[in-house]
Amino acid sequence: MQSLGTMSRPGRDFVEPPASGTALVPRAWGWPIRVMGSSVLLDTTSGFCGVQMRQRVGEAMLRLLNQADISGPVVRLMRPDPWLVFVAEADVVVPAEGLRRDGALLVQRGQTIPLPPTNTGSVRASWAIAPRPDHRWLPALSTVVWAFRNAIARGIHHESADTTATGRRQPTGNARFA
Repeated sequence: MQSLGTMSRPGRDFVEPPASGTALVPRAWGWPIRVMGSSVLLDTTSGFCGVQMRQRVGEAMLRLLNQADISGPVVRLMRPDPWLVFVAEADVVVPAEGLRRDGALLVQRGQTIPLPPTNTGSVRASWAIAPRPDHRWLPALSTVVWAFRNAIARGIHHESADTTATGRRQPTGNARFA
Protein backbone atom coordinates (compact mmCIF):
# COMPACT_ATOMS: atom_id res chain seq x y z
CA MET A 1 0.00 0.00 0.00
CA GLN A 2 1.31 3.44 -0.87
CA SER A 3 1.36 6.27 1.60
CA LEU A 4 -0.19 9.61 0.84
CA GLY A 5 2.07 12.04 -0.93
CA THR A 6 3.71 9.48 -3.21
CA MET A 7 3.14 8.65 -6.82
CA SER A 8 4.03 5.45 -8.58
CA ARG A 9 4.09 4.72 -12.25
CA PRO A 10 2.92 1.34 -13.55
CA GLY A 11 5.79 -1.03 -14.15
CA ARG A 12 8.22 0.89 -11.93
CA ASP A 13 9.95 -0.41 -8.81
CA PHE A 14 10.36 3.05 -7.32
CA VAL A 15 8.34 5.83 -5.74
CA GLU A 16 8.93 9.44 -6.76
CA PRO A 17 8.15 12.33 -4.42
CA PRO A 18 5.66 14.61 -6.14
CA ALA A 19 7.83 17.73 -5.66
CA SER A 20 10.98 16.16 -7.05
CA GLY A 21 11.66 13.58 -9.71
CA THR A 22 15.25 13.28 -8.49
CA ALA A 23 14.57 11.09 -5.46
CA LEU A 24 14.04 7.44 -6.28
CA VAL A 25 13.17 5.25 -3.33
CA PRO A 26 12.71 1.47 -3.46
CA ARG A 27 9.02 0.56 -3.29
CA ALA A 28 9.24 -2.98 -4.61
CA TRP A 29 11.36 -3.90 -1.60
CA GLY A 30 8.48 -3.18 0.74
CA TRP A 31 9.99 -0.13 2.41
CA PRO A 32 7.32 1.96 4.18
CA ILE A 33 8.06 5.37 2.64
CA ARG A 34 6.33 8.67 3.32
CA VAL A 35 6.94 12.00 1.57
CA MET A 36 6.30 15.17 3.55
CA GLY A 37 7.31 18.42 1.87
CA SER A 38 11.01 18.16 1.04
CA SER A 39 11.48 15.05 3.19
CA VAL A 40 11.50 11.41 2.13
CA LEU A 41 10.98 9.39 5.31
CA LEU A 42 11.32 5.70 6.11
CA ASP A 43 8.73 4.75 8.73
CA THR A 44 10.16 2.37 11.30
CA THR A 45 7.34 -0.12 11.09
CA SER A 46 7.08 -3.66 9.77
CA GLY A 47 10.47 -4.66 11.15
CA PHE A 48 12.46 -1.59 10.08
CA CYS A 49 14.65 0.32 12.56
CA GLY A 50 17.90 2.21 12.64
CA VAL A 51 20.86 3.02 14.83
CA GLN A 52 22.47 6.44 14.46
CA MET A 53 25.75 7.70 15.78
CA ARG A 54 28.47 10.21 15.01
CA GLN A 55 30.21 9.59 11.72
CA ARG A 56 33.55 8.71 13.33
CA VAL A 57 32.06 5.78 15.26
CA GLY A 58 29.94 4.83 12.25
CA GLU A 59 33.02 4.62 10.02
CA ALA A 60 34.66 2.25 12.52
CA MET A 61 31.47 0.17 12.45
CA LEU A 62 31.57 0.08 8.64
CA ARG A 63 35.10 -1.34 8.78
CA LEU A 64 34.01 -4.06 11.24
CA LEU A 65 30.94 -4.94 9.19
CA ASN A 66 33.01 -5.07 5.98
CA GLN A 67 35.49 -7.43 7.67
CA ALA A 68 32.53 -9.66 8.59
CA ASP A 69 31.24 -9.40 4.98
CA ILE A 70 28.05 -7.67 6.13
CA SER A 71 26.61 -4.62 4.42
CA GLY A 72 23.40 -2.69 4.20
CA PRO A 73 22.08 0.81 3.58
CA VAL A 74 23.56 3.64 5.63
CA VAL A 75 22.27 7.22 5.57
CA ARG A 76 24.56 10.20 6.29
CA LEU A 77 22.82 13.07 8.10
CA MET A 78 24.34 16.52 8.25
CA ARG A 79 22.78 18.39 11.19
CA PRO A 80 25.30 20.26 11.23
CA ASP A 81 27.73 17.55 12.44
CA PRO A 82 27.76 14.36 10.35
CA TRP A 83 25.93 11.34 11.80
CA LEU A 84 25.36 7.93 10.20
CA VAL A 85 22.13 5.92 10.43
CA PHE A 86 22.41 2.18 9.84
CA VAL A 87 19.07 0.91 8.51
CA ALA A 88 18.39 -2.51 10.03
CA GLU A 89 15.86 -5.27 10.47
CA ALA A 90 14.37 -5.15 13.98
CA ASP A 91 15.18 -8.70 15.13
CA VAL A 92 15.71 -8.05 18.86
CA VAL A 93 14.61 -5.64 21.58
CA VAL A 94 17.46 -3.30 22.50
CA PRO A 95 17.24 -0.88 25.45
CA ALA A 96 17.52 2.58 23.90
CA GLU A 97 19.02 4.09 27.07
CA GLY A 98 22.08 1.82 26.94
CA LEU A 99 22.83 2.84 23.36
CA ARG A 100 22.26 6.53 24.14
CA ARG A 101 24.69 6.37 27.07
CA ASP A 102 27.31 4.93 24.69
CA GLY A 103 26.69 7.60 22.03
CA ALA A 104 24.06 6.15 19.70
CA LEU A 105 20.34 6.66 19.19
CA LEU A 106 17.92 3.85 18.43
CA VAL A 107 15.36 4.82 15.78
CA GLN A 108 12.52 2.47 16.57
CA ARG A 109 8.88 1.77 15.81
CA GLY A 110 6.84 4.94 15.33
CA GLN A 111 9.85 7.09 14.41
CA THR A 112 11.26 7.99 11.00
CA ILE A 113 14.60 7.90 9.19
CA PRO A 114 15.16 10.65 6.60
CA LEU A 115 16.28 9.31 3.24
CA PRO A 116 17.99 11.19 0.41
CA PRO A 117 17.34 13.79 -0.94
CA THR A 118 15.79 15.11 2.30
CA ASN A 119 16.98 18.63 2.99
CA THR A 120 14.97 20.48 5.64
CA GLY A 121 17.56 23.15 6.37
CA SER A 122 18.43 21.57 9.72
CA VAL A 123 18.92 18.04 8.30
CA ARG A 124 20.41 17.04 4.96
CA ALA A 125 20.42 13.34 4.05
CA SER A 126 22.66 11.51 1.59
CA TRP A 127 23.62 7.87 1.14
CA ALA A 128 26.86 6.75 2.78
CA ILE A 129 25.96 3.29 1.40
CA ALA A 130 23.00 3.26 -0.96
CA PRO A 131 20.64 0.29 -1.09
CA ARG A 132 21.39 -2.00 -4.02
CA PRO A 133 18.85 -3.88 -6.12
CA ASP A 134 21.09 -6.97 -6.07
CA HIS A 135 21.39 -6.88 -2.26
CA ARG A 136 17.93 -6.22 -0.84
CA TRP A 137 18.29 -7.60 2.68
CA LEU A 138 18.98 -5.46 5.73
CA PRO A 139 21.46 -6.35 8.44
CA ALA A 140 19.89 -7.46 11.71
CA LEU A 141 19.68 -4.90 14.52
CA SER A 142 21.62 -7.36 16.70
CA THR A 143 24.48 -7.26 14.15
CA VAL A 144 24.50 -3.46 13.97
CA VAL A 145 24.55 -3.24 17.79
CA TRP A 146 27.39 -5.81 17.84
CA ALA A 147 29.43 -3.61 15.47
CA PHE A 148 28.65 -0.49 17.54
CA ARG A 149 29.68 -2.13 20.82
CA ASN A 150 32.88 -3.49 19.23
CA ALA A 151 33.80 -0.09 17.78
CA ILE A 152 33.38 1.45 21.24
CA ALA A 153 35.33 -1.39 22.89
CA ARG A 154 38.20 -0.80 20.46
CA GLY A 155 38.57 2.71 21.80
CA ILE A 156 36.70 4.76 19.23
CA HIS A 157 35.95 8.05 21.00
CA HIS A 158 32.28 8.61 21.66
CA GLU A 159 30.19 11.19 23.42
CA SER A 160 26.74 10.88 24.84
CA ALA A 161 24.18 10.99 22.05
CA ASP A 162 22.50 13.82 23.98
CA THR A 163 25.24 16.38 23.26
CA THR A 164 27.16 17.39 20.14
CA ALA A 165 30.89 18.05 20.12
CA THR A 166 30.12 21.73 20.58
CA GLY A 167 28.03 21.06 23.67
CA ARG A 168 24.63 21.58 21.98
CA ARG A 169 21.91 19.20 23.08
CA GLN A 170 20.61 16.73 20.51
CA PRO A 171 17.07 15.40 20.48
CA THR A 172 16.60 12.32 22.61
CA GLY A 173 13.81 9.86 23.08
CA ASN A 174 12.19 10.61 19.76
CA ALA A 175 14.43 10.57 16.72
CA ARG A 176 11.97 12.14 14.29
CA PHE A 177 13.67 14.38 11.77
CA ALA A 178 10.91 15.86 9.64
